Amino acid sequence: FGLDQDGRNVTDGLNFQQFLDKMYKQDPWSKTSDAIIIPCRVSVMLRGIGLTLNHPVSVLKVWGPIAEKVLRELDGKKKAGYQLSHDLPFTLGEAG
Repeated sequence: FGLDQDGRNVTDGLNFQQFLDKMYKQDPWSKTSDAIIIPCRVSVMLRGIGLTLNHPVSVLKVWGPIAEKVLRELDGKKKAGYQLSHDLPFTLGEAG
């Protein structure tokens, strides 16, 4: 959801804030990685522009393959013994 679509078909007819509140009640979180804040914000803004123009956008369709490639490369470097400046919060197999 965070990087994909947020039309009424996804949000059960709720507006964006109502849907986020509902999801938080069902699955509360206590901490979010700082690294995800900007991509989520950009995604919401791009989707908002798309909806305003009556052209729903799925950022995940564009960003997904890029993210998978980067994760595979980073996971491969970790397995090869490279010291990364940051650790992945999961292994590639857990990222789905």
